[in-house]
Order: sequence, then C-alpha cells, then structure tokens
Amino acid sequence: MNKNIKREKIDEDLFLVLKTIFHYERVIETRYGLNFDEIYALQFMKRNPKARVTDLSDELKLPMFTVSRLVNRLHQEGYLSKEKDSIDKRNIYLQLEKAGSEILNEIEHTSYERIMGNVTKMTDEEISAMLRMAEGLHVVLGVTENVIRKA
Repeated sequence: MNKNIKREKIDEDLFLVLKTIFHYERVIETRYGLNFDEIYALQFMKRNPKARVTDLSDELKLPMFTVSRLVNRLHQEGYLSKEKDSIDKRNIYLQLEKAGSEILNEIEHTSYERIMGNVTKMTDEEISAMLRMAEGLHVVLGVTENVIRKA
C-alpha cells in the first residue's frame, strides 16, 4: 500500500467524513429532536448505568454547567432520572429510563436500516473493509484507545 498519500487527498476525505456525519446528525436531530451531545450522553448512560453527572462531563469534555443543562433537558423529556447521593449531596447519579432506552433503540434501528439499505450494491469485501475502517478510525485519527474503550 502506498503510504505517501497527498495532503489534499487526506483533507478532502476527512472533510467528506465530517460533512457526512454533520448531515446525518441533522437527519437524526430533525427526526428525533435530539442533538449529537444528547444522543451520545444517552449512549454513554446505556453503557454506564450508574454514572454521575461529573462522569458524563468528563466523558463529553464539556463544562459542568453545559452538562447540567443537557442532563436537565434529558430528564425533562423522561430519558434520564437523577438521584442525589444520600451521603454526598454534590454527587448526582443518572440512570437511563425506559423512554431513553426506547428512543436509543429507535435511533439505532433507523441507523441500521439505513446502512443495510445502502450497502446492497456493495460486495462482502467492500462491506468488511468499511467495517474495519470504522473500527479503526480512532487509530487513524489518533484518539487514544482508553477514550474509545472507556465507554
């Protein structure tokens, strides 16, 4: 494989990935009324059932006041519940509620159906290559393994 890829090629391909994710996010946001941060927060909670608001803030790399607003919105929608620690009232534990699980399942189903509908003309080899690239994107972009596997 040629590892002397031109800078312009990398720039354009990464922009295409960014553009694709940006526009797909808009489709999901319009359909479900949730933005990317909110969907990611729900996905994080699905994988971390007893996380605190501070854990979510650390994961999202957002300030506490921003995450507090996000959590309050998800709580008001019935997607998350909040519970103060009985010993340390500063700790607020979050839990994914049934409505949160249901909307995540709908979003995941929509994504799955969309992908499966669009890979019909691809060969098995092309699909495997696409999945390998998706699995290794964090390596290519230099996002550390512990960030990816932590959730």
